[in-house]
Amino acid sequence: MIVRRAHRADLPALVALLADDPLGAGRESADQARYETAFTAIEADLNQVLVCLEAAGEVVGTLQLTVVPGLSRAG
Repeated sequence: MIVRRAHRADLPALVALLADDPLGAGRESADQARYETAFTAIEADLNQVLVCLEAAGEVVGTLQLTVVPGLSRAG
């Protein structure tokens, strides 16, 4: 298994993963442009990292790490 940053080319596989459960099936969209816009915003935000888990060349998992600055330890 390989853990790596997600690439724009991974979007179809990522959306398929998100839609492959009862919650996602009702909320995810076939409109790829919406995911392109979201990916662009995530990619540009230094506090966000979108990750893929890849096995045998196939995306099999994903996670999004979000760093939330806080007052503790001065940010």
